[in-house]
Amino acid sequence: MRQIYLALFSIALSVTANAQTNLIPNGNFETWTNNTTPSGFSSVNTETFSANNFITRETSIFKSGASAVKHQSQDDTQTVSPDNLIPVIPGNNYTISYWFLDNDTKARSRAWHSWVNISNGNESELTDHRDVLHPTTYSSNSAQWVQVSFTLTAPANATHFRFQARTYRQSATSVGGFIYYDDFSIVNNTTMGLTDHQIDGLKLYPNPAETNGNLYITSVSGADKTIEIYDILGKQVQNLKSENNNPIQLSNLNTGIYLLKITEEGKTATQKLIIK
Repeated sequence: MRQIYLALFSIALSVTANAQTNLIPNGNFETWTNNTTPSGFSSVNTETFSANNFITRETSIFKSGASAVKHQSQDDTQTVSPDNLIPVIPGNNYTISYWFLDNDTKARSRAWHSWVNISNGNESELTDHRDVLHPTTYSSNSAQWVQVSFTLTAPANATHFRFQARTYRQSATSVGGFIYYDDFSIVNNTTMGLTDHQIDGLKLYPNPAETNGNLYITSVSGADKTIEIYDILGKQVQNLKSENNNPIQLSNLNTGIYLLKITEEGKTATQKLIIK
C-alpha cells in the first residue's frame, strides 16, 4: 500500500510561500533512480493495477528540461502516477496539467484523475468533476506536444488529489507503441499564506507556545473544531478536537514550526504554530 504523507502542506509554513509551487515532486522528470524509474514514481504491479511500469528515460524527446517519460502501451491499462496522493485544501483553486506526445499508431492516452477523501484511515474516491477528470475521449496522433490542463476548486470534503496519466493500446492488434509524458503539475492558485478569513474571529494563542502546554484556538461561534497538526516535513503528527473554545493540550511536540489545519462547521483555515 502506498504511504500517504502530507509532505507538501509545508509550503504554507511561510507567509511568503510561493502559490505557484508545483505540488508534484519531480513532476518535470529530471531526477531518476535509474533509467526506468523516475524519482517519486515507484513501480506498482497488482492483479488489477499497473503504475510506473514499462517506463524508460527519454533524453532526446522532451517538452522541457533534459528528460521525459517514455511509456509503452500493453494489452492492459498502464498508468504514470506519483507515489503519493497530493494533499489539497478544500475550497482552494488548483490548476492540474501535464504534457504528452502521442505520435504512435500503437498507443493512446488520457487523464484519469480524482479527488480523494481520507478520514480515520479510510480512503474514498470522490465523484466531483468526474466529467473533467475522467474524460471519455483518448488522444489523437500528432507530431506536436499537447497540454492537458484544467482549473478546478477542491470539493469541501477533499483531502487529497490522485494524479494519473494512462497509456492504452490503440487496439487489440495495435499494441506496444509509446506515449511521452513531461511536466506533471498541480498548482494551488489560492494564496497559500496563513489564512483565517473563512472562520470568523479565529485566534490562536499563545504563539509561540510551550511544548506540552495549553493552546487556545477560539472563534466567534465557539463551535467545535478539529485541529490537524503537521510538522515541517508535512507529516501529520497530531489530530485534536477543541470544544466551546476550550484549550487543547499540546503533547510531545519538539521545538520548531508546525502548520495547523483548523476546521469548524465545514470551514477551514491554516495557521502557523511555533513551539519553543
